[in-house]
Amino acid sequence: MRVEDVTTYVKRYWAGTKAGREVGELSFDGRFLYCGGPNYAPTCPAVLMKHDPWSETDPERLKRCIYLDYLELAGFHALECQADLTSPPLFSSLALYYSDAGDLANAEAQGEDLRLTFRIPDPILVRARAADLSRERNRLSKLRNGPAYAAEEMKRLEKMRSMTPERILSLLLDPNRGYAVIEREDSTPGGKLIFRARSDHWKFYSKGGVWLPGRIVQEFYANRWELRDFSDHPRLTAVYRLLDATFGRDEHTQFNLLAEYKKPATWLCDYTAPGASTAYDGYISYHVDVDGKLTRRSVFQILAEVHDWGGLTRTVAIILAVLALPLMVFALVRLRAGRNPGKSNHSGRRS
Repeated sequence: MRVEDVTTYVKRYWAGTKAGREVGELSFDGRFLYCGGPNYAPTCPAVLMKHDPWSETDPERLKRCIYLDYLELAGFHALECQADLTSPPLFSSLALYYSDAGDLANAEAQGEDLRLTFRIPDPILVRARAADLSRERNRLSKLRNGPAYAAEEMKRLEKMRSMTPERILSLLLDPNRGYAVIEREDSTPGGKLIFRARSDHWKFYSKGGVWLPGRIVQEFYANRWELRDFSDHPRLTAVYRLLDATFGRDEHTQFNLLAEYKKPATWLCDYTAPGASTAYDGYISYHVDVDGKLTRRSVFQILAEVHDWGGLTRTVAIILAVLALPLMVFALVRLRAGRNPGKSNHSGRRS
């Protein structure tokens, strides 16, 4: 299976919350990639980033922003970053993808199954080598963690950049399920196991013509993001469960998120705008104005009009003045009584 063209929409939620709390959504309309986040901050109802995957000047082009872990573990080569959108096949069988790339190192029968071993580029180390050190150092300096934390993070990044950017990928394929991946192992070139994933509860989806596992258990034997702290026993276990799968495009899905994020004061980081390539952060900032159009006005100017902060301030001042009136009268009475104690005592005597 190889898919050359794709429009995609992904929504993410916090785990462990009742019904899920939406934390972000991502959409590709065939031309631009949109990364949106609702409920961004009290003074910013939402944030939306617009990227051009074909732009070589976008500083986020090689950073991972697409998380389709279930598909990757189920045996598909899935998208991870913007650059992946420019080089088909965009979705493919993992075995076919690396076989086409000529990375097959070994093939052997294992009972009725087939094990394929590939030597592939390590995506984490490749992204580490592509990082702009000056930009990353500046980003860390803006955080509130302090200079010691920034120095340690830069030290870790430089160490990752010095490592061989390869890993060994081992796939166990089941010929009875269309050569679906029933087990995956990722290791370093030196043979240290990074993670192992096993799949079960398989189901055949006739409309898509594909076998998909109902459960995948992934065991990590190292820090997956930095490839350190290796162990002989699992350090972390993740379980993926597939509840349902449907095939075919949903006509109600809005792939151009720019048409959805219209709430006043929404922040747009436009990496495609004129001048973005020379901007220090790589994007031009806009906000959605009260009329729904994009503006360079500040978020506080927009919110002042939305909430009529001037009128609100006057109303609050009047309410506080009314509430404070009894206290002011009481204070004046006590003050006058303190200044004329003799008069007060004399008035209480009988003649």
